[in-house]
Amino acid sequence: MNSFFTVYLKGIIPISALFFDDNYLDSVQRILQEVDSIKLAVCIQPKKETEYVSYESFIESRTTSEPDSDMEDEDIHSIYFTSGTTGTPKGVMRTHASNMAMAIEFAFLLHIFPNHTCNWLYTLPISSSSFYGLAISAFLVGGKVVLLKDFHAEECMRLLVNEQITHTLLASTAWDILLDYVEDFSKYDLSHMKHALWGGMTIPEWTVSQLELRGFPVPVGGSYGLTESPGATLNANPTVRKSKSAGKLTPSMEIRIADENGKEVQRGQVGEIAVRGPVLMNGYYNNKELTEATIVDGWFRTGDCGFFDEDGELFVVDRIKDMIVSGGENIYPTEVENVIAGLSTVREVAIIGVPDKKWGQSVLAYVVPEKQATLIKEDIVEHCRKFLASYKKPKHVVFIEEIPKNLMGKFDKIQLLKMWQATNSETLSSQ
Repeated sequence: MNSFFTVYLKGIIPISALFFDDNYLDSVQRILQEVDSIKLAVCIQPKKETEYVSYESFIESRTTSEPDSDMEDEDIHSIYFTSGTTGTPKGVMRTHASNMAMAIEFAFLLHIFPNHTCNWLYTLPISSSSFYGLAISAFLVGGKVVLLKDFHAEECMRLLVNEQITHTLLASTAWDILLDYVEDFSKYDLSHMKHALWGGMTIPEWTVSQLELRGFPVPVGGSYGLTESPGATLNANPTVRKSKSAGKLTPSMEIRIADENGKEVQRGQVGEIAVRGPVLMNGYYNNKELTEATIVDGWFRTGDCGFFDEDGELFVVDRIKDMIVSGGENIYPTEVENVIAGLSTVREVAIIGVPDKKWGQSVLAYVVPEKQATLIKEDIVEHCRKFLASYKKPKHVVFIEEIPKNLMGKFDKIQLLKMWQATNSETLSSQ
């Protein structure tokens, strides 16, 4: 509920109704002034009397008769927006068929069957395309979905226990927050837990191993997908060794790894990930040109690079747009992040490329130290020197209290670059 609505959505989608809770009253007033297509504003669970229609009265005013409209499987069900980590968010059109295919596939792979208890704890924004697939997988068997609006470790543990949660999805960074709070998971009754997943960014090996050492009852797995094609792979029961794996293909999906010319590469080689299958989006809203550029012969070009290992498991290396080219050498930020994250004194690290007069780009590390830890640039650089080629080690290291993230818990690297540019404008202009 910010300028995203008024600046971007105003120009791309004719919004006719807005549902919100009263934490956003001030924002809603501004949005209604600027977006004149909105004819209905409904406040969910208002804590005080407002000028807007309450959700309860809105429901009571509706008719109980079936809507008089025809609907086909291939009709557009929803428009989700990408997280915008590599640019302006795009409207992703998903059909009834693609969303239901995702839900059924998740239900099958996560052993959500009739007469089985299914209680989801979902902690990511419901605007994420994965929400529909996971929520409906529970509703298909009469289960329930518990939402956690703002992540707090204490509240998360309370819900896991009291709501007898069987399945949960947390952002990778949220699992780290949980480890700050819980020393021993065996002290909590989590006997009902069946599957736990990470989302947003690939989870660090240290986090996975700590969850196992501290007695979390099930392995924490992951899935590869984008707003355009969620749930293309699943790693539901990983070992620590395979914690970074996005898993194997789900039954209905196909993935090919191709070079810059579109030619499929051999197993073990890095290339661009392309996805095809029934869960794939219909296209980008009001953007035929971009749709045709990204879906070629039925294959969606994801903009991610990765590889399949000898067991047929997918490993996502990085976003192609995030790749740093320094002196003609390709550097994947995730590789450098994983090495620096191996330092026990580092809480979080994000790597970006910044302009460099000599090399084109150089590596910049934003580092959040652990509490009470003392770190200097040389500690980071020397550690990298032990595990990485010299050209991959950071030229710049900036220590900050927190790395900015988007709603999905992903590092906001556009914001990080802006932070660097704001404090190094003289250096950039001299180049």
